[in-house]
Amino acid sequence: LVNDAAAAVVGKPVDKLIGQNIDEWAWQKDDDWQPPWATAMHSGLNLNDQPLRLRVDDERSQLLMVNCAAVGNDEEGMRGVLVTFDDMSAIEQKNQELAITLRQLRRTQDHISRKNKELEALATQDPLTGLANRRALMTSFEREYTKAKREQRPLSCIMVDIDYFKRINDTLGHSAGDEVLCAVANTLVAECREYDVIGRYGGEEFVIIVPDLEEASAFDVAERLRVAIEHLGSDVKVPGHELSASF
Repeated sequence: LVNDAAAAVVGKPVDKLIGQNIDEWAWQKDDDWQPPWATAMHSGLNLNDQPLRLRVDDERSQLLMVNCAAVGNDEEGMRGVLVTFDDMSAIEQKNQELAITLRQLRRTQDHISRKNKELEALATQDPLTGLANRRALMTSFEREYTKAKREQRPLSCIMVDIDYFKRINDTLGHSAGDEVLCAVANTLVAECREYDVIGRYGGEEFVIIVPDLEEASAFDVAERLRVAIEHLGSDVKVPGHELSASF
């Protein structure tokens, strides 16, 4: 039996299909492939939703879901197999289009996420040193100050000012001044704790917010930083100038 729907799937008229062995259809198969209807015939089992691909031409194929139902019973014996096909090509096409749309959406979301991070960095980071800018610094200080008051814990704040910075810019140029600023910023980050807040207040001024430290301990931190910045003088190109900072 062949109906018009099956003929449309195969792409041949009904009269060309009647009498033709279904195994002769243009199935995409492996060398050891056994058609599900043959399995149903040999085993007597019903097989449902078996995916098969039928070639339309050299570049295209259709996805068919095959159902095989044994005809006959134990007393009469196996008389045959009823085979039905559900053409899933349209659904598969829609799924592929949906997958493409989802991939594009993910790329768009990733792009938006990257842009948001860039905007956040522009809004909160000093572009030269990468430290918190003045706005982010004050926001962090307000948060830490509120927390310290609420929990009755100490909080210290250290102001850092590079000495004679204008002389470095005037005699060596702003590129040398930028190098000094970055070197000092990196030193502050390296010498402070991970949860200390370090920011550039403006120009050659920096601020370090140190939670949970009393005044004496904060003084020790400042002294350690002062010595570390002095040692930078031999690494940073500031010929003729000693590098130091006031705290």
